[in-house]
Amino acid sequence: MQMDRQSRVSLAKLYNINLEISGVESYKEDDGSVTYQVEVKATDSEGRVVSSIGLCNTKEVQPSDRPQHDAATIAETRAKNRATSELLDIEVEQPEESTEPITANQIKLIHILARNTIGEEAYHQYIKEKWGLSSTKELTESQARTVIDHLRSHMQTPETAGMPN
Repeated sequence: MQMDRQSRVSLAKLYNINLEISGVESYKEDDGSVTYQVEVKATDSEGRVVSSIGLCNTKEVQPSDRPQHDAATIAETRAKNRATSELLDIEVEQPEESTEPITANQIKLIHILARNTIGEEAYHQYIKEKWGLSSTKELTESQARTVIDHLRSHMQTPETAGMPN
């Protein structure tokens, strides 16, 4: 299933999902382009919460007068689509996803998250099982976003810290 902005908005309204931007960051890459990272928190009417990340690099957007704005907007849409689809447990194919290689900033973030959540060994097992890869450097930018979302889903929040599993 593909989900465009209109479909996501309709599903969010239908299932009473609240989408909130919880973080926006930008990283200047070595080639001069800028990668935008938007984190979105989705909450449904039953109180379930999902956080998701969307990334977009200025190299991905069509030439315009506002490449930074366009890239940030695409990153936001990707994060919202992911959060909505994850909360509703539906598989979503996002055709605008990048097949560019993983960025240096993504590599750093993945290793920090892996060490602080599931551990390096479990992380490497995850990418091997999911894509047959043995190294973080083999991931694409899109696969890296999936990994980051997966690792962040294992982070303790103030609500879950100290609670029994």
